Amino acid sequence: MRLRPTSQQYQTTIDQAAQILAKGLFLLFLLLIIDVVVCIGLLLGGDVSQLSAGQIVVFGVLSIPILGILWKLLRTDPMKWVPMTRRIVWVFTNPLINLLIVPILFELCLFVILFDNQFNIGYSAVSSVIGLFGLWLILFWLIVSFPLLLTLLQHPIWMISTTAISLLIVVVGLVKLNQNVMRDLNEVERIQASLKFFLGDELNSRSLEYWSEYQVVYHPNVPYVGHRSIPFVGDYINISADGIRRTVDLPENKNLSGDVTVHFYGGSTIWGYGARDEHTIPSIVSQILQGEHQVNVKVTNLGEVGYTSFNDLAVFNIQVLQGNIPDIAIFYQGYNDIVESIKRGYIGGPPDTAAPVSIPLPDADTVFDYYTRYVKTVQAMAQANNFRAVFIWQPTWVYKPLTEYEDHYIQNSDVVRAAPVQEYYLEIDPQIETAMTKASIEYFLFMSDFFKDEQETIFMDSVHITEDGNRQVSIAIVDYLIKNNLVGTKE
Repeated sequence: MRLRPTSQQYQTTIDQAAQILAKGLFLLFLLLIIDVVVCIGLLLGGDVSQLSAGQIVVFGVLSIPILGILWKLLRTDPMKWVPMTRRIVWVFTNPLINLLIVPILFELCLFVILFDNQFNIGYSAVSSVIGLFGLWLILFWLIVSFPLLLTLLQHPIWMISTTAISLLIVVVGLVKLNQNVMRDLNEVERIQASLKFFLGDELNSRSLEYWSEYQVVYHPNVPYVGHRSIPFVGDYINISADGIRRTVDLPENKNLSGDVTVHFYGGSTIWGYGARDEHTIPSIVSQILQGEHQVNVKVTNLGEVGYTSFNDLAVFNIQVLQGNIPDIAIFYQGYNDIVESIKRGYIGGPPDTAAPVSIPLPDADTVFDYYTRYVKTVQAMAQANNFRAVFIWQPTWVYKPLTEYEDHYIQNSDVVRAAPVQEYYLEIDPQIETAMTKASIEYFLFMSDFFKDEQETIFMDSVHITEDGNRQVSIAIVDYLIKNNLVGTKE
């Protein structure tokens, strides 16, 4: 039994499909080389002072063969590739081969998607390419099996429309490429600038080391709580097998008063985005309590990047149900819930990675009602399990006199535009402290305007603060704990 017909008509169809494939591959390689050249050009066109001499030499050396390949391609007739593409078409028009390869590609695509969902590595683009390659194989099988499709592909209207669409895709692709490359350059610039505030002269030797560690700390999805950091060991960032960021405590001193356990809940500001282990808010609180107030304390950082009050409550429930009861649980919240309200149109959900949408914002009363119910729920669990719950409405840039650096990065935030965030805070903040008082919340610390008199740069972006900012916040938290007799001090 023949797998392929041997008629002259079929051979002609194979040749025509091979010519289309040759032109397509030629255009693909040409655009790929152009994209690489554009990337190198954008990188070199950025702030060259941020590049080392070795990096510039590497870019220069890479540019020579790439430009040579581009020049050779521009002088090449795509039809010279027909013998190769004819063999490709001939192989992949075999139904048996397609029945084997297409399902394999489909399974591989699913595997990549599931792997990405599990480890949050960002391979979704790979699965897209695999899927498109599978569609490409099916297309060529259909072209050869149904000559009418080949006739349509050769029609002038089809050729004009596909050419126009292809050019549009190329233009959009180059625009997006430019945006992504420049965004990455701006991110490096922002990160390096922010690290000046706590690394000083050590910036060049240590800043990139810190952010290199952070870039490999993934936060895969886990049941119930949403997501959690993977275990990690580094010089600046350390995460336990339970996904808990290391808190740097002072050595235990048996001569000090009491033994106090404190659990912190919150988003990336508590987790310690942009801060070394010993300079996160939980670490500084621990060190101040023991070093300055002579209190033996054990602090656990249960915060996580991107967490809202929804995620915090899930983690809190697990800790309580497992019997991991602290003396004090501190909930440091505000910004992530506000942003999610703007993006979703309601408050009280997990973080949403989708782009913001134009939907009505929940009014201030809705936010008050939600936060009040949330606080009362946690408070009831704390009373039932004999510990204290402290609620902190975290500092925001809205009231701070912004430095040039802060204004630039806050206004250019790609999370949510600064204007609606500012409007929302100005509407909610004047009443939220009053709402907590009316609800008889015993321990509530309003810090939204904490940096209103600060003239120096504190905010690295629209929410994260420098290590110096972490220290100022930590001192205020410790003062509040001492003032309200939540921790004892040695007389």
